[in-house]
Amino acid sequence: MTPGEMFRRTAGNRRTIAESNRTPNIVDPSPERITFLFQAGTSRAGPEFAVKHAEAIFVSSHLMAEVAPKTFAMRKLAAERGRNPRSIKLFSTFSPILGLTDEEAQAKIANLKKYTIGWLVIISG
Repeated sequence: MTPGEMFRRTAGNRRTIAESNRTPNIVDPSPERITFLFQAGTSRAGPEFAVKHAEAIFVSSHLMAEVAPKTFAMRKLAAERGRNPRSIKLFSTFSPILGLTDEEAQAKIANLKKYTIGWLVIISG
């Protein structure tokens, strides 16, 4: 891609944060002339924003058993807000800790716990 192929785009003609920032964007707009919106994060306000505006939502958890209920809750909220629940694509993240044995996996978990604060700093930006 050449610099001439980069465009300065905003979300439609609405006044938005993106409009005031005027940041370069190389993503082609949808036929509706807006960029595909991914929603990441499940803060208290996040799901409400996501089911109203997002085309895709990241649903994450440290426990596999929590992913399905979170996904169900997002689809239920979308339906309650008048949106087709299947119109939103949901992506889940899960980071398993694997070992050849349970003991090896538990040792890896114990080692990773030593770096929790550093990891929180990295993912917090």
